[in-house]
Amino acid sequence: MPKQASVVAQASNFQKPDQRWQSVVHNDANADGHFVYAVVSTGIFCRPSCKSRRPNRENVQFYELPEAALAAGFRACKRCRPEHINPVDPRLASLRKACGLLAAADEMPPASAELASRCGLSERSMRRLFIDFLGITSRQYWDALRVRRLKANLRAGEAVACAAYGAGYGAASRLYENARDRLGMTPATYGKGGKGAHIRYTLFTDEIGKVIIAATQTGVCFLGLGTDPQHLITELQQDFPAATLAHDNLTRFAFTFFLSTYCRGKDFGQIALWERILSYLLTTRDSA
Repeated sequence: MPKQASVVAQASNFQKPDQRWQSVVHNDANADGHFVYAVVSTGIFCRPSCKSRRPNRENVQFYELPEAALAAGFRACKRCRPEHINPVDPRLASLRKACGLLAAADEMPPASAELASRCGLSERSMRRLFIDFLGITSRQYWDALRVRRLKANLRAGEAVACAAYGAGYGAASRLYENARDRLGMTPATYGKGGKGAHIRYTLFTDEIGKVIIAATQTGVCFLGLGTDPQHLITELQQDFPAATLAHDNLTRFAFTFFLSTYCRGKDFGQIALWERILSYLLTTRDSA
């Protein structure tokens, strides 16, 4: 059997969530390189063979690549080092190289043509890899990493200018120009745990799982996906410990407005998910 066909056949054993969960349960080393799993309650992601304590199934999310888990805000396990695993699919080796180059970029990411050339691919092939495996473009992946760094810097207590520069914005003025799209509030307010902000959130269920969306009067400030609604609410509370939170089944039109300003694959990093949420909101009756 040709090598590529063999890889595809082997990968089919780890495509479905139930198959992946069984690999995690049995610490199956054969699944390493096919996916990683992230634990919502700890914020950490691991390789399937990791010997760490088994998480509850409702707290687990699966990602094709370590870079996808990183872009979603999870941290790599220090025990199994999933970010160092070699992908089984040779296409993913090129994609991971591209992700590494983007992560190392400062104020501007490499142009798509340059990025593809440095990875030995055509520009079209590179774009297809990002869309197929991460659901976003290379530019959107870079921006998701930048927002993640910014949030971490602000939560660590850094001044806005320092946090923006350290995240790759170059100047705080550039960040303020787009704070609505990325944070739903000013950077200073986010750095204070959302102090003074009034955040409304709603939960709904779709075949993608449980989804929570939260917004201020300025824009969307939080989006989460999981299987346990209470864990999603806890994540929101941890992100904005000083904000006033209120559950509110907002109308589809209110959230469609918010999402239209935020839906650029920035923070959550999954265009396909945004499209499903927009579809849900546009086909659900108003709750008000």
